[in-house]
Amino acid sequence: IDEYVRSAERRGYGPVRIRWELRNRERLEDDEIEKGMNKAEVDWVATARRCCRKKFGDRLPAGNDDYLKQRNYLFRRGFSDDVIRAALVAEKVGAASSFPKHGADREDTA
Repeated sequence: IDEYVRSAERRGYGPVRIRWELRNRERLEDDEIEKGMNKAEVDWVATARRCCRKKFGDRLPAGNDDYLKQRNYLFRRGFSDDVIRAALVAEKVGAASSFPKHGADREDTA
């Protein structure tokens, strides 16, 4: 199982998708899947960053549109929200606090 996990990770798939494939295609039990996932010892944030760099280059998302494109791409590849957030926002120190929240990039005129 751990070799399957590492192989899928090298192809750019995230843990959510890999778990789904092992459960539904390979018909493995959840405890077997978790043992294999843990044994593989994969850095999912680094994998998500690598996938994003391959698809979008070295740049971090410049705004909400870029962020959503990259987030949705990683989501379709099978990465969780926590991993996606860490991969896209926390790559630079302090980037998480400076990245605009949805709608926060607009100035209030009141």
